[in-house]
Amino acid sequence: MPSRIRGKPKPGSARDRMRPRRASAIVCRGDTKEDAMRTDLKARPGDRLVIHAHHVGEHVRDAEILEATGPDGGPPFRVRWSDTGEETLHFPGNDATVEHLTAAGRAKR
Repeated sequence: MPSRIRGKPKPGSARDRMRPRRASAIVCRGDTKEDAMRTDLKARPGDRLVIHAHHVGEHVRDAEILEATGPDGGPPFRVRWSDTGEETLHFPGNDATVEHLTAAGRAKR
């Protein structure tokens, strides 16, 4: 009966191709959280955050902005999602827009 093969497999061998690889860190839209976060969005409590769909069949999500925790009304935003009622801290990406509400409550872009 053959003995168990020990040691590091040769590069390119069948054993080498079957070894699990270490996952590398991947950050979308930039190298740091500050790069990934949109800083051009400004909001006030009561404004509406809209997350646009990426694919056919996906729904547009929207949330009421409860608090803008970033500097000068910028992200991240504490929001209440209209579909679930859940309150979360949201770091908006490129798919997000803010609809500023007037005193009458009508959306103004």
